[in-house]
Amino acid sequence: MTTVNSTTNNIRILINNLKAQGIYEKWWLVDAKDQVLGRMATRVASLLTGKYKPLKDKSCDCGDNVVVINARDVYLSGKKRDQKIYYRYSGYPGGLKKKPAKVMLERKPEEVIRHAVMGMVPKNKLRYLWQEKLWVYAAEQHPHADKGLLVAEMPFKHVEEAEDMSWLDEYIAQHNAEEAEELARLAAAGPR
Repeated sequence: MTTVNSTTNNIRILINNLKAQGIYEKWWLVDAKDQVLGRMATRVASLLTGKYKPLKDKSCDCGDNVVVINARDVYLSGKKRDQKIYYRYSGYPGGLKKKPAKVMLERKPEEVIRHAVMGMVPKNKLRYLWQEKLWVYAAEQHPHADKGLLVAEMPFKHVEEAEDMSWLDEYIAQHNAEEAEELARLAAAGPR
């Protein structure tokens, strides 16, 4: 019978062996164009930490490298583009710096995504290793094309123009009519 510590050590040794062979780490490509910032950041954080992998050890870096492109085209929902403020503090009196998200997206769009993703990973010693595995670029060009990038599916894409939703009104009207007929039939049948 194995103890918990020996099982954890075996998993850690297996992960390190797989990483040494180059099997365990993957390179993912994420296109941030029209992606909602928070939803995309949660997916990227999951890829960075390796939470989706069957062999996951909290004390070991199991994550993958993630390349995010088109950072300047990320979508901020609601009024966040105008109202969200990024703060920096130097530690000195009067050293608080504030920048709105609109200015950050114009000047340093990479930092907006990096800030969102790193806010969603655990605050521990592995955080710095994960930070080194996150590559964010404002445009589509990046120097990692030779790494064999896998394209990560991002299910939540923001669409500016709403599609024709008239079919939904028809469906609701039909469903309400069927429900009303069922209630009338039950009322006519009387109590059992």
